[in-house]
Amino acid sequence: EETKAITTASPMHDIGKIGIPDKILQKTDKLTDSEFDVIKQHTLIGAEILGSSKAPIIGLAREIALAHHEKWNGQGYPKGIAGDNIPLPARIVALVDCFDALTSARPYKNPYPLEMAYNIIVSEEGKSFDPCLVRLFMENFGEFKQIAIDHFEINPDELPFQLSSRDRDGSQDSTHCETEEVTIPKFADYKNIKST
Repeated sequence: EETKAITTASPMHDIGKIGIPDKILQKTDKLTDSEFDVIKQHTLIGAEILGSSKAPIIGLAREIALAHHEKWNGQGYPKGIAGDNIPLPARIVALVDCFDALTSARPYKNPYPLEMAYNIIVSEEGKSFDPCLVRLFMENFGEFKQIAIDHFEINPDELPFQLSSRDRDGSQDSTHCETEEVTIPKFADYKNIKST
């Protein structure tokens, strides 16, 4: 029942982006600090949009929209809450949304190879993401990989890949993770990382 509710509510997690200017959302270069501050507002805008409904599923969607950029270590936004204080549905969506963003094309980046996406998420265990959820991600990575392949009807690992200008020197804002401030290993470091 709870899984079904999260599945229904989670597509509304970024609804607040309708209040963010396209010139920022579609920018191909690294965001300035002020532009990133604007991006962060989408969590509050989304919560406000969804806030007036009394329907339980919309209430859950509001909770997810507000907290899906919080980090396990308390360094996220908008409230800087940490650990189990972040609602579980938001913690789940944070990890899944990051995987989707990494493996999807964006105006500023090509899809990341699946192994690279895996390594980035695993490297954020206990930092951006709930350690228990990261372990579940690792244990079920084959299913994540198959969903990505089925969704895009092509294996992202078979596409040509080059780090974007945002990520080439290590990303400050990591907007490929939908503005999750995940630290991206420099490409030279990535070559030394192996999936477990």
